[in-house]
Amino acid sequence: ASGLAGMHDQGLYHRALNPDTVIVTATGNPKIVGFLVEHALHPDSGDGADPESLDVTGLGELLYASLTGRWPGPAHYGLRAAATDRFGRPVSPAASSTRVSVEVSDIADRILARSSLGSATPLTTAVDVAEALSAILGGADAAYLLEQRLQGPIELVRVPPVTPAPVGPAPGGPAPAS
Repeated sequence: ASGLAGMHDQGLYHRALNPDTVIVTATGNPKIVGFLVEHALHPDSGDGADPESLDVTGLGELLYASLTGRWPGPAHYGLRAAATDRFGRPVSPAASSTRVSVEVSDIADRILARSSLGSATPLTTAVDVAEALSAILGGADAAYLLEQRLQGPIELVRVPPVTPAPVGPAPGGPAPAS
């Protein structure tokens, strides 16, 4: 979020943050890839979409997926769809797992405009997100956890194969010419 805020200060926006555009280095540092390419591919098109809002929503979706292992919407990026409440909205990350911090879960909810604390202020800029995360996490460094995970077996995301549609005439259609 803080790296994204620096780019926003320069008037540059990614507009397409997703699990494919964020990598975590072996030292535990997140890197946003394709930033300038995405910026060039998605110039302001006049469609009314605020580019910073797109980036912040992307941060919220990534945080949600990181906390739950599910995508906050329809299944996407090899992740299953998040469980939803009676209104069809993804449930809070803390509600989906007791291992998720309520405070960090609330940040994801505030980014995605679903705060569980009714009066909590939505997070609408990358600076807001960076400050909220820093207030909770401080200088926490989880690089040692990443190193432990890399030493063990890495579970691969399995995407079910797509069965191609049959080629040829429809049943009851004309027979192929010989």
